[in-house]
Amino acid sequence: MLDKSDCTHEKAMKAWDNLFCTDWFSKQPDPSKKAQVEKASGPAVIKQGESRYASNENRHA
Repeated sequence: MLDKSDCTHEKAMKAWDNLFCTDWFSKQPDPSKKAQVEKASGPAVIKQGESRYASNENRHA
């Protein structure tokens, strides 16, 4: 089943569940669906006007 071209994430996770006698795999999210959601909605956080380094004006000599 896992080597078939029409094997979906759901089918693969069920196969792994059966092999290991668990339901852990079926509870894992489909990574391709997560990527589609992120692509459609944009990044979760947009940082504007921030710098990674401290500016010289904030230093005390």
